[in-house]
Amino acid sequence: MPGGGGGGGLLNLMTRSILYTPSVRAHAPFMDTLVQLTGKPMEEYRKDFDSVLLMYSVLKRLGSGEVDTFPQRLRSQKTQYLAQTFGISPVYDFNLYFRGPYSPSLAHDLFKLRTEKTKPTLEKFTPDELEGRFKKAASFLKEKSIRELELITTLHWLQTVAKLSEESASKKLRTIKESSQEETEKAESYVKELCQL
Repeated sequence: MPGGGGGGGLLNLMTRSILYTPSVRAHAPFMDTLVQLTGKPMEEYRKDFDSVLLMYSVLKRLGSGEVDTFPQRLRSQKTQYLAQTFGISPVYDFNLYFRGPYSPSLAHDLFKLRTEKTKPTLEKFTPDELEGRFKKAASFLKEKSIRELELITTLHWLQTVAKLSEESASKKLRTIKESSQEETEKAESYVKELCQL
C-alpha cells in the first residue's frame, strides 16, 4: 500500500492528538440535487469518522483539503498521498489515473466533508515525533506546483506500488506524463528523498 502510515496504535495516538468540533450537518446545493435525483443521501464515509477527521485536519494544516475546483481536488489528492507517505495521515488506497495517483475513497470522503460543516481544530500533534514528521511533510510540500506534485507522486507510485525499477519507472513517467528530462530528474531526486523516510 502506498505511503504505509504506521500501525493502528500510532493512528489512535494521532487521532487523539487533534481536537475537532463537528457541527450540525448542512447540505450544499449539489447534495440537495443528488438527494432529489436518487432519493438517497450520500453514502457513509469510507473510513471511520475519527480517521476521516484526522485526514482532513492534516490536509487543512498543509493548506489543502478543498474540493471546489479541479486544481483544489488535484492538490488534495497529491497532498494526502504524500502525507500518508510521511506517516502522518490515515492510509487510503491509490490507483494510477490520468493525473497521477488518485483515491476514489478519498474523493468520496472529501466531498462528504464538504456537505457537512466540520471544522477541525488545527492543533499541533502530540507526541513531538508526529509533529516532527508533520514539519518534514510541510517542508517537502512547500512551494511545489501541482505539476511537480503530480510527477513526484506518479513516479513514487510506479516504484513502490507497480514495483518498477527506478530506470523503468522514470521511462514510464516520461511516456505517460510527457515530462521533460529536467522535470524527470527533479522528480527522481524528490522520490529518492521520500524513499529514505
